Formats: sequence, C-alpha cells, structure tokens
Amino acid sequence: MRNLFIQYIKSFDFIKDFFLLVLGAAVSYLWNILKKYRRIYNAKKEIKKSAKNHLQNGIISLANAYPYYYPENIILVDSGERFILERPSNINKASNIGYNDFIFVDGENLGNLGERMGILDFNDLVNKHRVKVENDFANENGRELFNNEKYGVRKIVFTKTGDVHENSIVKIQFYKTDYFTHKVMRSIFKELLGKNHPISNCSRVEDIVKYYPFLTSFGINSLLSIMDENLLETLVLVKRSKHMANMSNDQWHVSMNEGLSLTDIDDVINSISFQKCVNRGFLEELGINNEHHIIQNEYHDIFLVTNNFELGITTQARIEMSIDSFANCFYAAEDRTMETTGEYKLLPATKKEVETFLRKNNSEMTDICKYCLEMFIARKH
Repeated sequence: MRNLFIQYIKSFDFIKDFFLLVLGAAVSYLWNILKKYRRIYNAKKEIKKSAKNHLQNGIISLANAYPYYYPENIILVDSGERFILERPSNINKASNIGYNDFIFVDGENLGNLGERMGILDFNDLVNKHRVKVENDFANENGRELFNNEKYGVRKIVFTKTGDVHENSIVKIQFYKTDYFTHKVMRSIFKELLGKNHPISNCSRVEDIVKYYPFLTSFGINSLLSIMDENLLETLVLVKRSKHMANMSNDQWHVSMNEGLSLTDIDDVINSISFQKCVNRGFLEELGINNEHHIIQNEYHDIFLVTNNFELGITTQARIEMSIDSFANCFYAAEDRTMETTGEYKLLPATKKEVETFLRKNNSEMTDICKYCLEMFIARKH
C-alpha cells in the first residue's frame, strides 16, 4: 500500500488531481466572492431605485449607506453657534419691539443673513412670522407647547473611506436653536414655498445647506424589529395621530421618530449622539429602556423632506424580547398618546409581508413610513 501511494505521488495522476483540487477550491472561492458582490450590487441598485421613487412623495435621498453607516464614520460636531429668535413680549406692539436675537456669530443680523440666502425681505419675514407663530404658540391642537432647545444643521458633508471598502462617511455640524425659532422658520418656508422661491427646488446638499437657518431640525426615524425567543423578526409600526402637525388623518408611521435635542449628548466622549436620541425616543414613545433591553441599531439613509425642509436619517433597530414584553412596555410609555393614537401593528419582517402591507395600506401610511419600509425591502436583496 505504501509503495502504491509513493508511486501515485510521483505520477502524473497526482499532479492532475492536485491541480483539479486547487482549481475547484479557487473556483468555489471566486464564485462565493462573485455572489457576494453581486448581492451588494443588486442591493445598492434597489436602494437607489427605491430612493428615486420617493421623489414624487417629496422625499429626496441625499446619501444611502450600504450596509449601513459604521459608528466611527458618523461624525457629529457642535459648531458653537446659536440661532435663537426672540419671542414678542407684546403682540399688539410687536413692530416696535427691539428683539434680542442670537444670529449665529457676532455682528450678524437678519438683513445680511437674508442677503446671503437670496431672501432680501428676510428681516420683514421673520418679524411677520414670529408674531404669527406667537399667536399660535401658547396653545396648539389643545396642547401646551414648551420652547425646548434643539439642534439645527449648519453643514453636512458626505465622503467615503479611502480603502477598498469605500464605506460611507457623514460629517454633520450642528448649531443650537429652539422650538419657537423652528416654528417661525417653518412658517416662513411655507410662504416661500407658495411663491416658488429657489429654496423650494433644492435637491443637492450643496444647495440645501445654503439655507442653513431653515434647517432648524434633524429627525431620526426608526423601524424597530423585535426578535423573539425563536429568532423570528417582527417590525413595529405605530399609528400617528391626525392632531400632529402636517397630519390630516391618523396614519401608520415608523416605530419611533424623534428630533435631535440638546439632551442627546454622549457623556463619555462629550459629543452629540444619535444613539442617545434613539434610546430617549424608544423610552419615551415605546417604553423600552435601553438599560434593560440592549438595542442594536444601524443608520442607513439621510434624506430631505421637501414640504417642510427637514433633514433626517433612517435607522433599523433590533431588540430581543417577547411580544408580550413589548406590549407591556408600549402601554406604559410616557408619551405613547401624545403623538400617536396609542395603537401599534406587528408586521412580519419578510420582503413578501412588507410588500403586501405597502400595497394594501398605501393611503393609510405617512410618506416617511413608506420610505423606511421600501428602503428596508431594498436591503433584503
């Protein structure tokens, strides 16, 4: 037997068999690599296609990361600037008030700020709409409003890593503002929209950030997947109340959406944190405490909502818990009925189920919900 083996080693048959073995392994390896890159190519193609389809719904995708933005590639910076519009202290004599506004930098005023944006009557518009908003501010939809501080977007830049992976990088610079200023700028934007001002036709990030005083909000829109004990994945949707701004009727919405605020600071690195905002949103709106349930979160798509000139990012969050545990958390949530009807829907997280839900409930969903669900499907390729 040993002699036969030695003869085989020395024979041409061994060389042939060894070559075929190596060739087979190489072909298998290359085939797996090819399938991987084909899958990535198809997913990116679907993401781009889905993003384009939402232009008619007033959502412009500015950047779409695949598979997602890695944490180290999300760079959030406080510019140290403030944009705070003073509230009128006397509505009837508003035109005679000397407002104490904070306009980004020393020496800045509403007039020259407007000139740079090509809005020559910006000063007059601000004074007109701050009075209008003040009249509505004390009581909106039967709820007392609080003038909370928040972040607006000063600058946003998209780049790629310099390695072969070319992973997506986003750098966002924020300024401090508040809810009253946000409402005033939204009110001005609606007037400019009606006049077909160039701000209403922005589609490139370079044009959008030119109007940074209008970017007084940054929203995080998250789809939550519950992974049960059998590792079955279920998406959570909530029904957004018709009493909220820009809503005409109750509609299915993403699991959680929250605006970035001054409380969303990572104390360890002393920096603005999307994850802190996500954790706060899940606690306030769904009753899920991140200290008890570890939430895995991925950041995907950065977009502009054209009808209110608001930037945002989509996220896919996953959590391991039972459906019963989720229900208990949801019904105990502090803000459950402030923005929603108090209803939720569980949707199997498969391509077929989500596509069926979209088709059957198209008119009963917010545009953001449709966008997030369709981008979720696109990444299933």
